[in-house]
Amino acid sequence: MGFKKMRGVKLPYKKQGFIFFLCQNYEELPEDIQTGIRMQCRLVAGEYAGALLAVLTTGKSISNIALQYHTSESALYRYRKRFYENFENSFYN
Repeated sequence: MGFKKMRGVKLPYKKQGFIFFLCQNYEELPEDIQTGIRMQCRLVAGEYAGALLAVLTTGKSISNIALQYHTSESALYRYRKRFYENFENSFYN
């Protein structure tokens, strides 16, 4: 799985890549960073935080995750966009 810049996300390529690869290495991250990612998922996606976490940290397709968590693909795309755009505020402020 490679990284491709998301056009709708208002962040430069390098910042998107940083967030993408950080989340893809979720299991190897220190517990406090894992906790921060999970908390941001809850803030962004509410009851679908587990689905968003799966989108961010696994190689599964959004359509498979949407089916598994009984939500829509478009909702998961919106949550992912919000997660990325709120990332700096949640971790650095």
